[in-house]
Amino acid sequence: MPIPSDPIIVPPSAEKTFGHQWILNLSVHAPNAQAGNFKIDLLPYDAATQEIGPITHKERVQSSEFWRVAAEVPEFQSAMNAVFDAIPAVKAWLQAEQEKIVAESGEVITE
Repeated sequence: MPIPSDPIIVPPSAEKTFGHQWILNLSVHAPNAQAGNFKIDLLPYDAATQEIGPITHKERVQSSEFWRVAAEVPEFQSAMNAVFDAIPAVKAWLQAEQEKIVAESGEVITE
């Protein structure tokens, strides 16, 4: 639906080649061990300059068969296992960071 606006001028830019892709969003929804989906949004990326390309060139990789993909694509399964295995360490790190913030603030927390 168009929304009235002052004119928006987008300057032309030179053509650019990006040799990689950047993960913009990664989402997994698996409500149980039989159903699930995932979406991965990718943007063009230049590793040499660390430039992330425009959103207009976003590519979406998605499936409504999360568990089947995890079972049949070994690299995906390895990646998901790495995420699952990392969760306890990430939670511990987040807790330690929160404790550091509380200690630095001098705040006393009572439960």
